Amino acid sequence: MPCGGDGAKKRRRARVRRSGRAGSPSCSDVNLHLDARRVAVQIPMGFTEMLVDDPALALEWRMATREIFTTYFARGYQTVDFILDRANRRGAYLLVAKG
Repeated sequence: MPCGGDGAKKRRRARVRRSGRAGSPSCSDVNLHLDARRVAVQIPMGFTEMLVDDPALALEWRMATREIFTTYFARGYQTVDFILDRANRRGAYLLVAKG
């Protein structure tokens, strides 16, 4: 889920496993301890369809992203952008540390 990094620094990425129906991405390796200036929070496309096709997986994503956002917002990060990757059916919120 969250991955961090700055410019030329090596980016840390969380792994996304493929599982669920029709290869839906599952949440894995949530890291709430990154201290990078920028953190990307990956989310899958088609969440509405996931709610119908695999409600347990949709709940897993919802609870994981809630924990990520509340943790990083409490640490002073703010959302500054959303990047959509249609080819890989996912997007990412870009969080940046204030200050």
